[in-house]
Amino acid sequence: SMLIISHQAFAMRIVQTACTAFSLGSSQRSLSVMDGRASQVSVELTRFLPVLPCIEPAANVPVSFCVAGGAPHALQWLPDRQMLVFLDGGKQFSWNGDEGVRALQPKGLPAGLLIGNHAGYTAAALASCGSSRMFSVNIDDCTASPMAAPAGVEPRLLLALGGRELLVFGPTPNGDWCAELVSDDEAPVRVLDGLSRVHGAAITEDEATLFLSIGDAVYRCDFDAKTRRCSRPTIFFSSDAAVLPAPIAVDTQSNLYVCSAGGIDVSDADGELMLRIRTPSAPTGLCFGGSAASTLFVSSGEAVYALRANVQGVSAPSEELLQRIEKQVGAGDYRHVGW
Repeated sequence: SMLIISHQAFAMRIVQTACTAFSLGSSQRSLSVMDGRASQVSVELTRFLPVLPCIEPAANVPVSFCVAGGAPHALQWLPDRQMLVFLDGGKQFSWNGDEGVRALQPKGLPAGLLIGNHAGYTAAALASCGSSRMFSVNIDDCTASPMAAPAGVEPRLLLALGGRELLVFGPTPNGDWCAELVSDDEAPVRVLDGLSRVHGAAITEDEATLFLSIGDAVYRCDFDAKTRRCSRPTIFFSSDAAVLPAPIAVDTQSNLYVCSAGGIDVSDADGELMLRIRTPSAPTGLCFGGSAASTLFVSSGEAVYALRANVQGVSAPSEELLQRIEKQVGAGDYRHVGW
């Protein structure tokens, strides 16, 4: 097989898809892109379903890539760039089917800063947090600029909403966690406080229901971005396997995907378990992506897997699509071009 490396862009392309390693610098780890034939992921129905399951039980589950000696996590899909971004060792990386994996080394980040979480909140920008600070990382020109973090909160977990808004979760000086709604044109508003540590957050397509992974359960909140209010969390789903401190995801049918000790538990809109995705080791991240948001990416151990779904997932909002729709509506053209 042939490997072409651009040292200037730290990009990697696999021309032939036998498993080939790529050095990630001083960490002495290597990046391997798999040929997709070997997979240790399986999908099991837990009860009879009268409709097509959201994930096919007999689906082939290819390995998208593997970081030898690493642990990819914090998966995020950027729809306007058709790109998966993830964290490993406090550093950011991107992947797509054409360019493979490349390290993001944005100019403007403090030397030695370890990124703890990120979220795609504009077409080409990642809101990123680490060491009590927030930055906007531009994917296109690989630059970073400081973002104003909410006062009295240490940013640890970010969730992107529409309209260039973010939910910022983190501990306060008294140790309790809170959630602040942050936008470009309004002052931050605290929408939740008095929380235990929040390990994951997901929001439904209409942004009316917020799910939080806290302790060994997932909690549900009624959310309204317009009034900038959120109800107190109530228990929605508790797995019979230990829920891990890891992200959660939701699809457009309000099915919830929860990381657990043996894989991912998938419950329906009523919180009833309907299937399990078994992974070779505890999953560390998941998100929906792909051209139609119908691929579920899952990180487990050193690998990132891609599962074909029969539903569309809720992923980061597409800013460019929304701008096109607004332009067409303003011109009197109400066709949903691009949908």
